[in-house]
Amino acid sequence: MKYDIPNKRIYVRQSWLNDVMICPERSRLSLTLPEFRMGSDATIIGTAVHYAIEQYLHDNYGDYGDDMVKIVEAMQHDARHKYNELLSLPHRNTGLDNVENCIDAMVSAWFDDIRPHVVTGGQIEARFDVPLGFVLDGYEVCVSGTMDYVAPDGMLWDWKTASRTYNAKDKQSSAIQATVYAYAAGALGWVPEPHAVDFKYGIMIRQATPKAQIVHVHRTKEHIAWLRNQVQSVVTMAHKLGTELAWIRNDQGNLCSEKWCDFWSVCKGACVSSSSMSLPIS
Repeated sequence: MKYDIPNKRIYVRQSWLNDVMICPERSRLSLTLPEFRMGSDATIIGTAVHYAIEQYLHDNYGDYGDDMVKIVEAMQHDARHKYNELLSLPHRNTGLDNVENCIDAMVSAWFDDIRPHVVTGGQIEARFDVPLGFVLDGYEVCVSGTMDYVAPDGMLWDWKTASRTYNAKDKQSSAIQATVYAYAAGALGWVPEPHAVDFKYGIMIRQATPKAQIVHVHRTKEHIAWLRNQVQSVVTMAHKLGTELAWIRNDQGNLCSEKWCDFWSVCKGACVSSSSMSLPIS
């Protein structure tokens, strides 16, 4: 959440909204301690694979013509190179191994199983800042973010690298990312029908053999109404409480851990050591 005081606007990113749903205190600390934010080795892998996909969508492998094998090899090379380049940045090590084989497999999975469903020639890394239609204490509230890909046919795509497949029913029911993107795309005229928007996750499983999944979710004006309701409640809470005092701390899940939360050391980790999280020996 970011205040634009001169223009009287509050910008809310979908990634921050997702953090609020996971743990309100995590989202507060991301505002007050941004220097604690860093990716993990899993994040770096995802960024590297995203990079190779973007190069393909930009038609940067056109010199290979229809030689699919050489295109995939070039994508894999670029993804590995980007990964090794990003390793120099501060990041959390979650203990992943066999990384380069996993990168190659994810690139292959995207190319063989996801790419054939993607209409090329669309917007890559499409940024948006869109008012949500309500005002809080004189500030116009907007959602912002960057969509991985907006296809010419209006399909919204998001590329994911994950340790396991997604639950499609859960994504259709409650994925806030899909709703934010659908609303923004509709407001900006990027889709044919703003109250009937299709969004697909193109998921590559992080393993040494190629495995992909496409999860298709649909958003309507009912989902948009709920999004406004959610964002209004979240932004009102944050605006009224401020960021000086702690918000609700949710440790009910494996994301509350030294491995997955940037703020562990100043939150639960300040009271409970990682060793205390292990099961007792019987």
